[in-house]
Amino acid sequence: MKKRFRDLIEYLEYDELIKVRMDLEKGGVQVARLIDSKIEQEIRKYNILCATCSQKLDLYSFNHFTLFFGPQDIQRRASFCALDCLEYFLKNLKELQQETNQQETSQQERGDVCTTTKPSQENL
Repeated sequence: MKKRFRDLIEYLEYDELIKVRMDLEKGGVQVARLIDSKIEQEIRKYNILCATCSQKLDLYSFNHFTLFFGPQDIQRRASFCALDCLEYFLKNLKELQQETNQQETSQQERGDVCTTTKPSQENL
């Protein structure tokens, strides 16, 4: 759920509201710095270089793509300048996954991998 500015004001304590009011009366330098800092943090969340060709991305353009992958708690992001870079990345990722699966399969066939199972209740 997105918060509105009004909701933010509701959460501030009285002394914080007074500080914000005084800052606004003086030109709002502190508030502007806080907002600029938060904007920079949000921009840094996304890679600013294409993950495939390392071209600098224009974050205000709609012509780039960002891919989120991995488990939710350690999710990764990769940004791309164009659709062909995204396709190239996905193709290589798919090939890497297939190679990993083949290596695991061949290790299991040779018996190199420990495949322990839970002991049955009869053996206990």
